[in-house]
Amino acid sequence: MKLSAPKKVTWYTGVIAGVLGLIGNWITLPVVTEASFILVTIGFAVLAISTAVKNM
Repeated sequence: MKLSAPKKVTWYTGVIAGVLGLIGNWITLPVVTEASFILVTIGFAVLAISTAVKNM
């Protein structure tokens, strides 16, 4: 399998989702705290998939 670098928009989306999930785990925020694990999972999945799929 040949890996490729993700586009900037995809990378920023994954990083923002992951960071929001981490912040929601440490600080109590109404919506973010409830979905912190899901946000981290989505952020990691977006980064992993965008590296594996070309032109994403």
